[in-house]
Amino acid sequence: CIMFKKPLSVVVSLLSFISLFFFFGCQVGLGEAVDTAAPTISITYPPAASTIRDTFVLSGICDDDRAVTSVTVEIRNTDMNQSFGSYNADVSGKRWQVRLNGSGSYNGWQMPDGRYVAEARAYDAIGRASGVSSLSFDIDNTPPLFILSSPGNDTKTSGSATKFGSVFKFAGTIAEDHTVSKVSVTVKDVATNSEKGTFSRSNVETADN
Repeated sequence: CIMFKKPLSVVVSLLSFISLFFFFGCQVGLGEAVDTAAPTISITYPPAASTIRDTFVLSGICDDDRAVTSVTVEIRNTDMNQSFGSYNADVSGKRWQVRLNGSGSYNGWQMPDGRYVAEARAYDAIGRASGVSSLSFDIDNTPPLFILSSPGNDTKTSGSATKFGSVFKFAGTIAEDHTVSKVSVTVKDVATNSEKGTFSRSNVETADN
């Protein structure tokens, strides 16, 4: 027993060393191989609270410790509580973008006028998802409705005209869900079809739409 005591302790120490080597070696290897971080994403365009017309591009930045493999976008009309999507964005490196609101049944567009929230998510190769990046915006594809109330007659259709002196006034009503930035009136001579002048007013104040 005395003879094998020292060699046995050496063997035990050697085995312990080998075990620790493989344990920490495997841990280091696994740490390098396992994807533990979720992707990140943000929406950078268009600016928040923008009013958008026609087809538009939603874009932003995404990142991951390895690579972002896909980005999905969902659009929700908050006025109607109606969802559109989900849409798969084009991803190139750390940038992503998706083209939205193509032709459709709402005044010629896929999405009706109104207030919207966009939500974007990024995914890595193993399906791990980022948090949600959101953006609020408006869609406005309907032009303002303008009803001219004074003068009330058009000589080309009614055969009579409202007579004015040297100074006269145009009056009417505008209907628009968003801001009216400018009203422009052009005066022409019917007989010669010559333009006599264009008069405009900017930053028009409206009440009750």
